[in-house]
Amino acid sequence: MFLVLTGALLALSVIGGTQGNTPVSYLGCYRESKYHPLFNRVYFDPRRTSYPSRRPSLSSMIQICAREAVKKKYSYFAIKRWRQCTWGRKGLSITRRRKCRNRCHNGVGRLRYAAVYRIQRASGNTPVSYLGCYREYKNRALFNIVYFGHRRTSNRSKRPSLSSMIQICAREAVKRKHSYFAIKRWRQCTWGRKGLSITRRRKYRNRCHNGVGRLRYAAVYRIQRASVLVCQAGQTSFDRCGQRCDCIGGRLVNCVRIRKEFTSLSLTERRRYIQTILTASTDTRFKNDYDRLLNDHRILFATGIHERIHFLTWHRYFILLYENLLRRVDCRFTVSYWDWSRVSGDPFRTTNPRDLWHGGNASFGGNGVPPNECVQTGPFRESVWSLPPLPSGAPTSPGSGCLRRQFNGNPPDTVAVNNVLQINPVNFTDFELLLRFNLHDVVHCLIGGTMCSVDAALAPEFFLHHGFVDKIWDDWQKKSDAHLNAFFPTINEVMPGTQVLPREVVSLSSQPGGVRAEYQQPTSPVRPLSGKGQSQRRRFSSISTKAIKLFHVKPSEVKKAREMEKMIQP
Repeated sequence: MFLVLTGALLALSVIGGTQGNTPVSYLGCYRESKYHPLFNRVYFDPRRTSYPSRRPSLSSMIQICAREAVKKKYSYFAIKRWRQCTWGRKGLSITRRRKCRNRCHNGVGRLRYAAVYRIQRASGNTPVSYLGCYREYKNRALFNIVYFGHRRTSNRSKRPSLSSMIQICAREAVKRKHSYFAIKRWRQCTWGRKGLSITRRRKYRNRCHNGVGRLRYAAVYRIQRASVLVCQAGQTSFDRCGQRCDCIGGRLVNCVRIRKEFTSLSLTERRRYIQTILTASTDTRFKNDYDRLLNDHRILFATGIHERIHFLTWHRYFILLYENLLRRVDCRFTVSYWDWSRVSGDPFRTTNPRDLWHGGNASFGGNGVPPNECVQTGPFRESVWSLPPLPSGAPTSPGSGCLRRQFNGNPPDTVAVNNVLQINPVNFTDFELLLRFNLHDVVHCLIGGTMCSVDAALAPEFFLHHGFVDKIWDDWQKKSDAHLNAFFPTINEVMPGTQVLPREVVSLSSQPGGVRAEYQQPTSPVRPLSGKGQSQRRRFSSISTKAIKLFHVKPSEVKKAREMEKMIQP
């Protein structure tokens, strides 16, 4: 279940995030000889699989290839069989080879043929993404207005090339402020304002050839409007989704998702964040995917995702999938984190509207109320919101439909977190154990209720907590290459429920799907550690027996972690 949803969400993260896409033009299908390939270097090669849905989509693949070509200052690339991607500096080797019409399918080469693309460097062309091949019915066309129709002719050389045709259609669509267009038989071009008529139709794999529809089928494209934003070279700019981007050649590239501390957000940003969660968890367009993803944490709870080998990487990937899902609701969404170390002296205060646990609509609500500890204030209160339903056959408990909390104790303070960050990379096992056991496990059960159960991921504050755990790891990784590459690059076991290796998520600047993310430092003030002033620390809570049992911590790890706790306690 986790595996299938993973592929779908990653595809969405690339196709939906068109803000930094690189425009390319399709040059055609060329034959390669056995010993003289078009380009010699291969930089992307998804393994052949019997599950086509797990391969990247064509538009995703094109952008993966294009970004790598741009990095290396190459102008051409080719996509070959099984979507293997190769690149080259010049087009001389292409122009000397024979062009073949029917040996590439939907922009991908077959056997010894390669579909060749050229980077459109500041060419003025309108960038588009190919959505797929859709069927049209006789009396119900995808789009009703035809603005370009090239007559059928026996002289094929007089027809425009596919790339020319795409640009003709795209320019006309932009003039009329339409977002979608389709290329049909004989290269007839139609357009439309919205994609609703597309998403309601069945998609076909083999009824469009080289980006042109056959018979009653249409090859559908979408204008990448955010890709043509004008920016000044050398400047750092933000796209319409709030990502920070570099400006190269007048286009936004290398866009980064900025993840902020929740209490540092403006009240407007906080309300938007919460509303996005409410929409994803209740709207029928997103609810099934939302429920399925969060319940996967419960299903995989005892499969190693809370042990050293997978804890940090699995949860980093889980955060990415959650973020990708909620960006379908609002592309401005990025996972926020709660820096509980800055409020260690009074973590569960509810009196200030800027407090995380305040009862207003810009906060997460307060503590649970007996007898079932259900939350009765805030946007996730029992009367208006409920947890995602549990998987079929899962045991239930009193009040299991509501979000439960049972606040207690004090989390580790900023000094404790800083001490953890000082651990040398050669002692990665010590760093990981302190972060997982003495910080992560402790705070789960200080919040209590749903967060201190196998259903923890169903609580909206789960990602605030795990966002901070992930940020601590990221802060540690930034110290040196040795910190960044500690432990995980040598692990060759895929993470539970996925086909992703830990090394693929180690760097936040290179996440699956081409995503880049960055945690912004908090700007909210540090709350005093005790009533006598900030300089005097007080002892914070140790891990409870309940947390040890919940996370199945090994006795040897418990013993070692209790010893190491002395280095972070006052």
